[in-house]
Amino acid sequence: MVQTKAQDNKSYKKILILCSILVVIIPLANIRYFNGLSLLNDEFGYWATAGYLNGFRWDDLIQLTPYYASGYGLLLSILLWIFPQPELAYNVAIILNIVFLWISFYCIIRIGNLVFPDINKNLRTLMATVSILIPQTLLYSQYSWPEPLILLLYIYASYTIILFINKKSIKYICYGMFACFVLTTIHPRGQFILFLYIAVIVFINIQHHLYINAFFSILLGLLIVVFGIMMKEWTLIHVWSSTSEFTSMNTISYDSASIVDLIKSIITHPNLFIISLMGKADSSLLTSGFVIVLPIVSAVIYSKNIILKKSNDKAFEILTIWLVISFTLMMLLTSIRTLFWMERKDNLVYMRYFDFCLVPLMYIGWGMFIKMKNNKYLYLAIGLVASLISYPYVIQKISEIPTGFNYICSSYIGGLLLAVSDYRQLVQIVQMVQSFLLAGTLILFFNQKWKIHYIPYVWMLLYVGINGIIYFNVSNKLLDNRSADLDRIAEVTNYIRDNDIHQLDYLFDVQTESYPYDAKLLQFLNPELKINVIRESPKHFETKDSTVYLVNRESKKKYTALKKVDADVSTEGLFLFDFAN
Repeated sequence: MVQTKAQDNKSYKKILILCSILVVIIPLANIRYFNGLSLLNDEFGYWATAGYLNGFRWDDLIQLTPYYASGYGLLLSILLWIFPQPELAYNVAIILNIVFLWISFYCIIRIGNLVFPDINKNLRTLMATVSILIPQTLLYSQYSWPEPLILLLYIYASYTIILFINKKSIKYICYGMFACFVLTTIHPRGQFILFLYIAVIVFINIQHHLYINAFFSILLGLLIVVFGIMMKEWTLIHVWSSTSEFTSMNTISYDSASIVDLIKSIITHPNLFIISLMGKADSSLLTSGFVIVLPIVSAVIYSKNIILKKSNDKAFEILTIWLVISFTLMMLLTSIRTLFWMERKDNLVYMRYFDFCLVPLMYIGWGMFIKMKNNKYLYLAIGLVASLISYPYVIQKISEIPTGFNYICSSYIGGLLLAVSDYRQLVQIVQMVQSFLLAGTLILFFNQKWKIHYIPYVWMLLYVGINGIIYFNVSNKLLDNRSADLDRIAEVTNYIRDNDIHQLDYLFDVQTESYPYDAKLLQFLNPELKINVIRESPKHFETKDSTVYLVNRESKKKYTALKKVDADVSTEGLFLFDFAN
């Protein structure tokens, strides 16, 4: 018996180490290609605060960049201070994201130890690995985005809920509140997680007649909101000036101040909201392998148990309810927020603002899939039927939109579209696979005498295989985009460095480019360079001696004063004119 237990522990350590290595190695495999910004507007928005705190003045370009909150920028500012070379600071930011992902993996395992003690720990580790290594988390971690940190903070806040229920110690409230506070400073969407967290903690305390704890939670939450508002105002005043045309975008995803506008959107555009919600719900089902249906349906039963005080496992049931409500709330808010972005193909299935809630919910779903009796197949069948109905409509709507697809924010649908570009053929393939799975789940449900214990493992293996295809397709696409961005400005960057240029004028024409993306990438790679954004009417523009001009190919057509001059640097996307030499 002792020997068997020792062997089990040894086996568990091996599997844990192997899975830990996978969590780190897979997203880092292509790090040699991560040499600078690629998702330029978003990433530059985060690095803008870092640049400001390190004494760089990117004022003109910041005024042409939406505000993305300051919390993540504060973290990046430390990296930029320690590693003044931008390419190196960027690589360290990616490595830090992988660390956040790795810690999230261990936090999920800790949750599993508490809520699934009767599931083999080796299997719990595999469940955590499958849940954390979805295409989105891998891709987000490969950019200087705060998504891996958001995921970690959300998972940790969820973990503190279980700890508080089990131990009733107020320190776990403080830990969870701190996680929510950091989350609110990283992105405005964190405010709603904070509000929901306070509501759950207050409810738990009231049920146990811990009224002082409930009052303390509310007070602490209010202090967090006030401090968060102060941080936001400081950033808008100092980094984004009040004259910026994008200061109004400080509600770039969700801000508590815009909740009235969000509600109005549902009332005024109900059909558009339903379509938006349908796309995101279907994407969530596909991304999770349909297992999230199990905790979502179960949460209704658990809510009744909690209210009637008939709970069998209160920690697990409240955790499930918390995960389901937060996931549903964030998906609803994302559906509202993207109502007026429907000119972009990806926004119908846009998941970035809520898929951090999907990872722990999916983990609970896998645990239920293994533990539950025959009803699990009925729940899966419900999810498959919903997707069979909605998927063709969603893909058809996407195909009707003429603009491009943002693969990183909607990677699951995007990866499928990259695999099969003909949307009709894609729908046929997906429906064929789903119909086969639906038939199998219904057979298993109606034949309750069949005890096939390996079905969850087969389902998980199939899910991992599809995830691998999705990730491979989208990763290659994004790597090509990175390469194109860096190649486009490589000659310009080398010329600026070789000729010791400290200032240039970027000729920006709003009719040909929405944002000066190339200028932002150039600014990041040359942080001390002063870039002045010139938005004069092209017909009134005249060249000046001792000035360096940078203009993209489309804009150059309108600047007639440059047509008679040969560019010192000419690339596929840019022209540089150096009148100083």
